Amino acid sequence: MIEQEIFQRVAAAKIRLRFDKVVLRIRGDLKTALEDKVPAGQALLFTLTAPIKLPGKTRDAMLELIRGDFAAGEMNGNQLRIRRLTGLPPQRPKVLLFVHNPDVDGNSVLDIAEARLREKA
Repeated sequence: MIEQEIFQRVAAAKIRLRFDKVVLRIRGDLKTALEDKVPAGQALLFTLTAPIKLPGKTRDAMLELIRGDFAAGEMNGNQLRIRRLTGLPPQRPKVLLFVHNPDVDGNSVLDIAEARLREKA
């Protein structure tokens, strides 16, 4: 699965991602809410800093941003980055969330994910 490959590449870059139950719940909620709204050949990539102290409010705020102009910034004490990709093969994942510690530059995670999503096969 391509998502696992991306996680492995991020880990190989010595970046630790978070996979606790709060992260998994927010990731699942985002995918459920956005999967049908993102057209084939496009993807929304998110990075969010941990710890997520207000998961419900953070998730709701992320969904509100998506309905707006795809802005990033601080959200309930967490830094959020959003990258919209176009021109991808249609079988690529449409929504990916990466949660990392505050000492990590979220753009480096997005760069790794984008590079893999744009690779053939």
